[in-house]
Amino acid sequence: MIKILIIDDNQDHVYFLKQIFTEKRNIIKKLKFDEPFKIYKASTGIEGIKMAQLHEPDVVILEQKLKGMSGLEICKAFKALKGLEKIPIIFHTAIQDPEQKEKAFQMGASDYLEKPVQPYELLMKIKRHIELYHLQLELQRTFEIHEKDLNLARNLQKRLLPTPAQYKNIKFDYLYIPSHSTSGDMAGIIPLSDNENFVYIYDISGHGLTSSLLSIIVKEELEKIVVEKKEKNLKKVILALEKSVTNYFGDDMYFTGIFAILSKEKIQYANFAHREIIFITNNEITTDEFTNFPLGIGLVTSPEQITLKEQKITPDTKIALYTDGLVEFSEKFTTEKLYKIITQNLKTPEQIIPEIENAIKTNLTPPRPPDDITFLILSWKQSS
Repeated sequence: MIKILIIDDNQDHVYFLKQIFTEKRNIIKKLKFDEPFKIYKASTGIEGIKMAQLHEPDVVILEQKLKGMSGLEICKAFKALKGLEKIPIIFHTAIQDPEQKEKAFQMGASDYLEKPVQPYELLMKIKRHIELYHLQLELQRTFEIHEKDLNLARNLQKRLLPTPAQYKNIKFDYLYIPSHSTSGDMAGIIPLSDNENFVYIYDISGHGLTSSLLSIIVKEELEKIVVEKKEKNLKKVILALEKSVTNYFGDDMYFTGIFAILSKEKIQYANFAHREIIFITNNEITTDEFTNFPLGIGLVTSPEQITLKEQKITPDTKIALYTDGLVEFSEKFTTEKLYKIITQNLKTPEQIIPEIENAIKTNLTPPRPPDDITFLILSWKQSS
């Protein structure tokens, strides 16, 4: 049913319009209207608004010269009311005034036709504007469903991140800001023993639900290898992970990451096309930018293709890992700015995270960054 609301206090004009919708069947057939018309009439603006709220018409045909509210005022009211603002309004009026026509479009009118209008022209305009209106509604519904799915994915990813608290032997804190379309960032810590922890951060390529889902799959597979199978050899962990997840990744999909085993005296790690690992000792920074091939695309198939690195650490050493969204959301937030923040006289991860968060808020255009932002900083817990 195609619902037409006519707002006009001239009954002859209303009758003329009704005749078009009921008797011009050859034109209606030619323009391929697939549903019958249902006509609603109103003689004033207030009555028209109430009928629109009640019946939700597909199009409004509006006279400009009315008693009480003018057509322009009615159009403005429609565009200000939730639920009515997208309904197409076609002015059908005897007023031949270019200034009035311009004002009508400024108020949000979809079209402006002068009386007497040819039936074919009116029906053609109605069909075009109704099709556009329904397309807008469908896009809005699709967007709302997509946004709901994205919010679910964001919340799920956030729940899978580690709880900011002190583990038995390390302390850490992290920052996670999901993008508008959500992405595939993930970070975590898995205790291996009293003296060892498995630490990781990774970033799935692309955006959207696919990247988010792949992020969860990689986390599940990684925990199976490290927790259930109790694998502690870093190369074997990586090879098993690559073997188990590669089939999930389609064309042009991959992931970068850093995987490490952290103990009190050292950290052994492997970087797979990810951002640099950062070491902070006595407010001095050292970084390691060496990387292996990215994962998820079957390029890493043997131990010889993995280069492990090792770094001695002290009780004062803090280790920072992050994804590229942190230094790509704004030209003003560079790696140099990041380094400056984390080399301030801040002693614990819990002190560093708020400083980074404040700096991001200063430079971030609301509401969300274009890519996920993840930053993890940790240090070995000193004995009391």
